[in-house]
Formats: sequence, C-alpha cells, structure tokens
Amino acid sequence: MGGGKLLCESGIFDRDYLYYLRAMRTIVDASFLLPQEALSAGAKVEQLGEEAKKGYCIVSGMLLPALSNTFVRDAETKAMLRNAIIALAIERWRLANADHVPDSLASLVPTFLPAIPEDPFDGKPLKYKPSAHGYIVYSVGRDAVDDGGVDAPPKGKSKNNPPLDIVLAVER
Repeated sequence: MGGGKLLCESGIFDRDYLYYLRAMRTIVDASFLLPQEALSAGAKVEQLGEEAKKGYCIVSGMLLPALSNTFVRDAETKAMLRNAIIALAIERWRLANADHVPDSLASLVPTFLPAIPEDPFDGKPLKYKPSAHGYIVYSVGRDAVDDGGVDAPPKGKSKNNPPLDIVLAVER
C-alpha cells in the first residue's frame, strides 16, 4: 500500500485538510481587519502552524508558518506606499512654497492631502522629520516602536533583524 493511500484511508489526510481549512478561515477573516488588528491574526496563524505540527497535520504544519508572515508584509507594503504618498504631497507643497518643506505634515492638509495617512503598525499618523538637506517620512515598523526614523539595525546586531522603522528619505 502506497504512503498516500495509507494517509487517505487512515483519515490523517482528511484531518489535515479540515485543519488547514479552519486555519484559512482565520486568514480570510483577518484580511477584513484593520492592518494593526490583522498583525495579531498573523501570530494566531503562526500558533496554528505549530499546533498542526504537534497534531500530525503535516501539510498544514508546513504551509501555515509561511502564511503567518503575510500580514506583516501587507502592513510593510502599506507603510511604504503611504510614505510615498506623503513624500509626493510634500514635494507639491515645496513647489508651491518657494522650495521650502513644511514644518509638519499638518501643513499638507487639506490642500495636498485629505488627511495624514495612518501608520499600519500602530494606527497613528505616519511620522515626518524635516532636515537641512531634505526630510524623512517613516512608519514605526513591525516592532511598533518609534526609533526616530532609523531604518537599519544598530551595529553588532544580526542582519536578519527587520529594519527598526520603515523610512523614505528625500535629500535635496
């Protein structure tokens, strides 16, 4: 008897399949949440993946850990896109104001932005820092800690660590 047939006849495949479908329901439900709420669903999916391995749901145990990171990736992509939207609004403001950048993002509302976009990681407005040579727009990133617009791990830390903040820097 082949291994696949044994898995089907023993019910292991069906149990794994049903477990996977329940986990996918969690993922689908989380896709309708606000980004900062969906991030906690990613942790739940990761936990489901670990439970699948313990319960001999082999396929679920292999697939679910990879799916748990989709919520973080989605939030990172939204943060980068929102940073770019703000940078474009700042550049439009700069062109209308004698090549100066605004002191705060509030200056952009409502003429250049309808509202200051939210950081998908904490639900607060994205951050902005003007400087003598340009500006940065940033999100607090996956650790949800405002590191002041620092986007690289400190020296001595592993390169596998995620960036501290998600930063768009514009130099003039």
